[in-house]
Amino acid sequence: MAEVKIKLKGTVTNGKRIYDRPEIKKMLLDELEGKRFEEIIQKEHIDKTGQQLAYYFGGIIAGTCMRCESFGGYTKNEIDHHFRTVLRPYKASRLVNGRMTVEDRVDDIGAYSIDEMSLFLEDVLNLLASYGINPLPSDQYLLKKYSLS
Repeated sequence: MAEVKIKLKGTVTNGKRIYDRPEIKKMLLDELEGKRFEEIIQKEHIDKTGQQLAYYFGGIIAGTCMRCESFGGYTKNEIDHHFRTVLRPYKASRLVNGRMTVEDRVDDIGAYSIDEMSLFLEDVLNLLASYGINPLPSDQYLLKKYSLS
């Protein structure tokens, strides 16, 4: 039988858990009566926003970088890879033909939370400022304003 995992969400106020759906919590506890359970509490993952992605790919990359001399001839994906290579590199081990190898990797922003994406955007803007490139603030870019087609 497959193990069922239920996520309960809520907030912590004055050190107490306040569940968004307390009736679900009660129902689950009733079903677990007399049984052992495991509870994991972590900060909720809130996915990055469409506006953050629009600003990164449309405003920063297409609207600024692809229009400046420093990135002349680069594609959108090459500019994105450059930022991730400079700002988010890491080493990963893996087994290849029975031997452990270490590879250079870069973060995949696809899994970023809203907070991680905010930090990444801040780092990209600081990196660009060190190159003398200053994109407009995010409120100057509207979703789908810049297109690569």
